[in-house]
Amino acid sequence: MYCKTSAAWAETAPASRVKTCSGVWEPQNDLGMGENREPEHQLVLGGTIPFADLLPAVPGPEEAGDGWAPGEPSRFGRLALRLWSGLLQAEEVRDS
Repeated sequence: MYCKTSAAWAETAPASRVKTCSGVWEPQNDLGMGENREPEHQLVLGGTIPFADLLPAVPGPEEAGDGWAPGEPSRFGRLALRLWSGLLQAEEVRDS
């Protein structure tokens, strides 16, 4: 799971998710450290890939039912919402 990018997916309105997550995942310049440049992700994915390549995988049958986002078509999105939705709902933001 890609923590920064999946958190951005869960925190962002559906219409803006791809654009927002692309910005977190992919560096904006040669000095940028997008999450796709982290060595552990490069190892698992076989190199640096664009965000769009994370979306074609569909959820498996075990990624459905209670606690899973039924309308989420991508496996990445379904896992992101499973991980972050409960935490975001319980989060309490206060001014210092």
